[in-house]
Amino acid sequence: KTCCKCKRELPVAEFYKHRKYDDGLQVYCKKCNNEVNRKSYRKHCTAYRATRRAYCASLRRDALQAYGNKCACCGEEQELFLSIDHIDGGGTQHRKEISGGKGGHHFYLWLKEEEYPPGFQTLCCNCNWGKYRNNNTCPHQEKR
Repeated sequence: KTCCKCKRELPVAEFYKHRKYDDGLQVYCKKCNNEVNRKSYRKHCTAYRATRRAYCASLRRDALQAYGNKCACCGEEQELFLSIDHIDGGGTQHRKEISGGKGGHHFYLWLKEEEYPPGFQTLCCNCNWGKYRNNNTCPHQEKR
């Protein structure tokens, strides 16, 4: 395949996949494609960052909505305080398995791709941390 930018004939392994094109490959080779993307990012970095921030925030909002928009333990509804909890614990190990230990939008994207599976709940940060520090039981639950 010939790169449209550098005009070199290269093996198809040197082109990224792209569903838009008939042959399923980008028109630029990987090297040229990376160069074009790097220049575009530098030129539009503020817009890219804003778009990325909005996308990550929407993933988080969707996950919170799927598991209930309030803490399952104390009822806190302030979105800034809410997080997704692994009901049976093991969140650190699970995040390592799905994204190399990265949390945040990687975890929320996984939840979305898995269609928000059972085994998770919304907790506020206090209840989530209390549960972590107290052998998988929120201190609020011990009072009851």
